[in-house]
Amino acid sequence: MASYVVMGWLVIAIACSGGESNNKAEKWSELEELLKKEIGYMFSKPEPFISLIADYLLFLDVDNLQEDDIVSKNRQFREILEDNWKDSRDPIVGVTIGVFELMAGILTSEKGMPYITEAADEGLAEAYLILGIAYADGEFGLIEDKAKASSYLKSAAEAGSIIGMISYGDFLQRADQEEPDYGAAVKWYRKAVEAGSPNGMISLGKMYRYGRGVIKDYKEFVRLVERAALSGGGDSAAFELALAFQYGHEVPEDIVKAYKWYNIASGMKPQNNIYRESRDKLERLMTEAQIEEAQELSREFFALPEVRLREAESEKLKRLLGGINVRQQNLGLGSITDDALQQTPEITNEDLQQIPEKSYRQEREELIKEIEAERNTNQ
Repeated sequence: MASYVVMGWLVIAIACSGGESNNKAEKWSELEELLKKEIGYMFSKPEPFISLIADYLLFLDVDNLQEDDIVSKNRQFREILEDNWKDSRDPIVGVTIGVFELMAGILTSEKGMPYITEAADEGLAEAYLILGIAYADGEFGLIEDKAKASSYLKSAAEAGSIIGMISYGDFLQRADQEEPDYGAAVKWYRKAVEAGSPNGMISLGKMYRYGRGVIKDYKEFVRLVERAALSGGGDSAAFELALAFQYGHEVPEDIVKAYKWYNIASGMKPQNNIYRESRDKLERLMTEAQIEEAQELSREFFALPEVRLREAESEKLKRLLGGINVRQQNLGLGSITDDALQQTPEITNEDLQQIPEKSYRQEREELIKEIEAERNTNQ
């Protein structure tokens, strides 16, 4: 679970993009706008966190960055952050340094914890969250302590962290709890849903599916998880629905809907073999008419305006953050030595994609006009 928490900051480590851009300010603005949409919800204070990420990309001079420069550039930026933190004691800068250290230590380093602890003392939700998860599972050099985990996760949730709300809800109903508090978990999942979190929708939906803390209601489960699929929950939400409809766990079995959602999950993440293989195995049990119906339902989903718009935004972000081949753990983020990283796995990205000449805003406006035109034609 710890790796999920630092996912937002992971962009800082891997966003070493290529491509041409004549206007760095415009690219900074595009990145900031897209990052707010994609990961802004993860932060209790999105503006300063997203600005920090965009500043980092400008510092890297990503259009001219060479692979050999990554380590030195990151170490320079790390030093700038350290100098800033010493002067300002800004908790957002401090927790970012702490995450750099944790990432550089392959999620086992203790060196980042002092920064995160001080940020927690300043009331930063993200610091509460990391400490809560670390104490819950005994990570980052901390000894497992359920009472401290509960206190920090609750503080993260109360301080406005959406991931904190979901994590605290998960903690409240963990299998190792003496008395799981499903009612309180539902409360926090619902708050995350109200804030627009797709993961909150999935978590709350599961509570309705199994009748934990709420009355059992499979229709509400389906409604919430379908909403998550439309709101950025993507393949995770689609896969959740596919499994439910295939096996009928608290949901009526429906082989056509199961195929539909496996097909959608596979379309959203083609590289995931499980989605594709699950769909293909199911196909052997279906009639041609059922397959045709399920595929038509899949096409209808991807034709929805909100799905098309989100796909366009996601593709634009991928192009802006298209990486060069790097080793994530050897980016000079932390203070550990290169020798300690020799056994770590290599992380590679796909070939660089050129950034289109059209700006993100132009593409988005054109797509919206196209969708509206289609909608008016069908009325």
